[in-house]
Amino acid sequence: MEEALREGDLQRVASFYADDGILLSPSGKRQGGSRQLLEQYWARFDTAVDWSLTTHSIEGVEGLVMQRGRSDISFEDDGERRVGTVEFVLIWQRQPDGSLKIAADGYW
Repeated sequence: MEEALREGDLQRVASFYADDGILLSPSGKRQGGSRQLLEQYWARFDTAVDWSLTTHSIEGVEGLVMQRGRSDISFEDDGERRVGTVEFVLIWQRQPDGSLKIAADGYW
């Protein structure tokens, strides 16, 4: 995901989510729910230049994994770099093709 963002391939970032994956913001706003909405959400990060994901823990059972961590995204804004930092919980779910995709992304 970090590499895709650094390359500016935001559609590839969105591809890590299940087609019906959702994001839950600190205010409780639900975003996503369809491939198109996930791609629209990530398209807003077009000024992002770097991303660091730090995993605090991973646990789960067959087909369902919970990942807790921290996200630091750097943006260029009027020639200045700023960093957005959030804590997150991702719920990864096994897909019919055997891959794991993000079903739910909660961040604060």
